[in-house]
Amino acid sequence: MMNWQKQRKTTLEFVYYIQNDLGYKNLGLADDEFPTTDLLAFAPYHREGRRLKGIQRLTVNHILNKYRDEPLYRTGISVGDYPVDHHHDCNPDAPEIKFPAIFSFNIPMGSLIPETIDGLVIADKAISVSNIMNGATRLQPCVLLTGQAAGVIAALSVLENTNPRNLNIRKVQQTLLDSGAYLMPLYDVQPEDKAFHAIQRATVSGILKVKGEPYKWANRTWFYADSTLTVAEFTEGLNAFSKNIEVVEDNSYLTIQKTSELISVVVGYMVNNKLEEVLKNFTGKEFLSNRFIQKRELAVLVDPLLQPFETKEIGFDGNYSDSQTQIN
Repeated sequence: MMNWQKQRKTTLEFVYYIQNDLGYKNLGLADDEFPTTDLLAFAPYHREGRRLKGIQRLTVNHILNKYRDEPLYRTGISVGDYPVDHHHDCNPDAPEIKFPAIFSFNIPMGSLIPETIDGLVIADKAISVSNIMNGATRLQPCVLLTGQAAGVIAALSVLENTNPRNLNIRKVQQTLLDSGAYLMPLYDVQPEDKAFHAIQRATVSGILKVKGEPYKWANRTWFYADSTLTVAEFTEGLNAFSKNIEVVEDNSYLTIQKTSELISVVVGYMVNNKLEEVLKNFTGKEFLSNRFIQKRELAVLVDPLLQPFETKEIGFDGNYSDSQTQIN
């Protein structure tokens, strides 16, 4: 109660300052929001509250080192773009911290599920993130999307009569995709894009990489759908998905023919005819095997040929299991 009175006093002092020192007599407390004698809310707003100890804990390093640290991005179920923002200077006794510039990010599914307690899903600002990362994940757009994901996890748990920790992560992600949600925070590929689902699955699987950019108060992540990539870049992505492929130090641009050869190694059979069919249907253009392939086209090919959501099991740490089902 003592803290409440202190917070109440601070709020009223701020209102007094606005009206008297700044002269904005027209600004004040709304008289139609709360049925309280002082017009204040029933409880003070806490910018940061208690957070879950989840299966996974999202930190700034997971954002800055997406492809070097634990690949938690592969289990993403909501997205955010706000920078790390703390009212750190409000506490004179707090140590000095330099907040890093980050990219837009996604929230791993394991941050919503308790480490040990069954039958519980957490959302809002109580998800399992570090103190620093909480400065970005607490923003309302991210909180709303995380709430949507929590609802999907809860609903699927009920439908399948199982605990949230036992759900198939890819099924949760696909359910969210089907509702128009983002798994990866791609600034340059919107849900209206006919390749949106394929690009989301290819990037959240780590087969095709993205580029982050700290940008003002709304950070970005780029896919660059119309760009080309090298043989080395594609084999690096394939190697992260399947150890059947070795990373090749080849900086020549990837052609359609080379794409066919590499994917054939992963799946264990020649995909030339199926690849040609998929690409013709998508582009409506003549099939030219020696043409450099664009990333958008590559995502559209990877999706049905590698079936990243169907063929590899993934854990809450973002790593693939050694088991792989047959690709049809």
